[in-house]
Amino acid sequence: MFLLSLALVSCSSSNDTAPGRDADPACFVDEPTVEIGIGDIEFEPVDEGDTVYMQHGAQGGEHILGSIRLWHMSQIVTVHYTIARESDGSLVSDQAFRVAMIEEPDCAYMYPGMYGYLGLTSEYTQSLQNTNVILQMDVTDSDGRAASDSVGVLIGQEGRP
Repeated sequence: MFLLSLALVSCSSSNDTAPGRDADPACFVDEPTVEIGIGDIEFEPVDEGDTVYMQHGAQGGEHILGSIRLWHMSQIVTVHYTIARESDGSLVSDQAFRVAMIEEPDCAYMYPGMYGYLGLTSEYTQSLQNTNVILQMDVTDSDGRAASDSVGVLIGQEGRP
C-alpha cells in the first residue's frame, strides 16, 4: 500500500500537471488583464456607476460579492479585494483570497463569489447604503504576473430590484 501511495504522490507532483502550467504558452504572451464583476455563482459584469447591493449573510453580517475574470495569467491566483469610500479613500473592506480559477475559453479564467465583508448588520452597515465606493482587485498569479482593476459603484438601498 505504501508503494502505491508513493507512486501516486510522485505522479501528481509533476510540474507538467500543476495548475496554471497546462495552459497554452501563447496565453502568456500578452499582458495580464483583470475585470471586476459581481455575482455569487457566475461572473456578472459591473460598469462604472452601476448600483450594487449588500447581501445579508447567515451569520448576521453584510457583504458585497465580488467576482473576477482574468486573461493571460496562471490558474492559481492571490486576490486582494478592497472596497473604499470614493469620497475620502477610507477602507470599508479589505480581504485576501488564494483561489484556483475556473477555466474559460480564450486564455481566460473566472472566479465568482468573493466576499467583501462590511461587518455585522448595524447602523454602520446601513449607513453605507447610497454611498459611492471603489471596488478594487489586485491579482497576482502563481508565476508572479500581476494585474489590477477598479470600478466606482453605488451601494444601493434595501429592497433591491
